[in-house]
This record gives sequence, structure tokens and C-alpha cells, in this order.
Amino acid sequence: MRSLQNGWGRLLVPVFFLLVAVRPGLCADSQEAMLQTTGALCAQGLYLTYTSVGTLADGFVKKVYDKDTTGQYLQSCPTFRLLRTLKSN
Repeated sequence: MRSLQNGWGRLLVPVFFLLVAVRPGLCADSQEAMLQTTGALCAQGLYLTYTSVGTLADGFVKKVYDKDTTGQYLQSCPTFRLLRTLKSN
């Protein structure tokens, strides 16, 4: 229980969830395992983007970043470059 108090619990819970959720040993064939892995990586990318934008927004609201710096960070994010490219087409 002490490991949960010093911060390791915050790290171990998502790792444990990922190991339990993916379960590559239960896949019937390699294509199903590949699809399951791709889905897990897509979900990871989605949540990473979500938390990055949230952290950036908090920094902007608390006046840590000005408007120009916030825009530069958003333009440097590959996900937003992809969305901007898709939107322009």
C-alpha cells in the first residue's frame, strides 16, 4: 500500500490496464493481434493529445503562455498539423 502513496500507483494503474486490456495471448491469429495493438495505440495517441491540449489550455488560462506561444505549441503538434491538412482538403 505504501507504493500507492508515493506516486507509483499513478504509473502502475494505466500500465496494468493496458496489459490486461490488450491480452495478445488471447488473439486467434496475428491479424487480430495487429488490429488490437493498432486500436490500443490509437487510443493512447488520442488520450495523449487530449491531455496535452488540456495542459496547454491550463497554461494559457493561468497566463503561463501568451497567445503566440500557445499557437506555436499547437502548430508543432503532429496531430493538429494532420487535422489542419485534412480540413484544408
